[in-house]
Amino acid sequence: MKKTLVISTVVVISIIFTLSWGWAQEGRGNGRLVGVVKDTDGNPLEGVQINLEYLKFDHKLSTVSDKKGTWGFIGLGKGMIKLTAVKEGFLESVLSLDVSGVAQNPKQFITMKPISQIEATAQKGDESR
Repeated sequence: MKKTLVISTVVVISIIFTLSWGWAQEGRGNGRLVGVVKDTDGNPLEGVQINLEYLKFDHKLSTVSDKKGTWGFIGLGKGMIKLTAVKEGFLESVLSLDVSGVAQNPKQFITMKPISQIEATAQKGDESR
């Protein structure tokens, strides 16, 4: 009787650890995602914060673009993500992607529009009235 109880307890504990390990791995894998961020004139943007957020579970990553505008993430799992590019003086850029957790994903190209261009366009519209 005691032996059966011990075996049952070990099995239950093993199942709990296995499930918790699986949940801890959500959003993690061998996938990679890289890209380039530029302004509307085609110039690379340095210092853009790139935020990656999985839509199905709570897993978020962040990186910053280098002087060539390049950025990247490694160790990604499969799933739908929201990719957000943020830099002061520019409109926020948002992409939704389905990433692969086992390979290199297609390179992402992000173009950010300066807020000054938006303001100039709005002022021209007001002057034509």
